[in-house]
Amino acid sequence: QYKNAVRTVLNEAFRQGYIKQLPVFKDEYNTKKNEMSRPWFNPTEYRRLHRSIAAHANYLKKRDKLQFQHAMELYDYVMIATNTGMRVGELRNCKISDIRVEVEKESGKEYLVIRNIVGKRGTGTCQSYYGAVKPFREILKRRRIKNPSKCDEKLFLIHHRVMFNEILKKKGLKITNTNPPQTRDFVSLRSTYICFRLLNGVPIYEIANNCRTSVAVIQEHY
Repeated sequence: QYKNAVRTVLNEAFRQGYIKQLPVFKDEYNTKKNEMSRPWFNPTEYRRLHRSIAAHANYLKKRDKLQFQHAMELYDYVMIATNTGMRVGELRNCKISDIRVEVEKESGKEYLVIRNIVGKRGTGTCQSYYGAVKPFREILKRRRIKNPSKCDEKLFLIHHRVMFNEILKKKGLKITNTNPPQTRDFVSLRSTYICFRLLNGVPIYEIANNCRTSVAVIQEHY
């Protein structure tokens, strides 16, 4: 833990230009860590995933209204999952009344605060990234929910695992290009959130806290 704190300070110093080179910690990269890394969608793959789900929804729009609604909910699921880092089970149990839209004072941007998250470590809270607000509002609009604070309906009505996997296979996104190849599923959306936040320089402690996990788990798998 002490080493993580030192690493966080040094990374920030490097970003701000106070130091020109980062020291290498001997245990930072090793074979075990690489073998246990979890599959995610890199930025290019993530854009392909978005376009593929949107195209699938557009295809269904005039052919099957029910499946079209399912595809739209899947799109919102992907957006919220990759902007909150919530686990699959947490998203499945999340209720609309657990979610509030709040405004960041510094930037004026909106984000979601999700409470009563029941997961592996008991009940917790999550603060989303900005991209989760629009899909949340789309869900409210599509289901005509006027008072979300008093709505105890589930955030997602159906678990769209089959449709998601079909799109991944069709677009060549199911299997990673890594060696050895890995299989992507809904869990990869949480991994994508964590990786994106790490790439954006968010401190590992902050990510771990928001994902209701430990720093050690993120270090081991990411």
